[in-house]
Amino acid sequence: MISTLAFTKILGLPLIAWGGMLGLIMMIFVAVIGALNLRGIRLLNLKWHRGLALLAIIIAILHGFIGTLALLGY
Repeated sequence: MISTLAFTKILGLPLIAWGGMLGLIMMIFVAVIGALNLRGIRLLNLKWHRGLALLAIIIAILHGFIGTLALLGY
């Protein structure tokens, strides 16, 4: 059941691939915000940086968990 969901094609790519790309983009975005904050350029404050980092971690964990379950045949 999870493997059919994970490998469902959306715009030609499986859903698991979109999850991986979203996780990577979120982590890059969080890193850029952190680097800019260290240089004194405050686009978003630390509260937003932490929240987005937590969201990126959750997306990455879900991506890995769903991918692992799909490969195991669940």
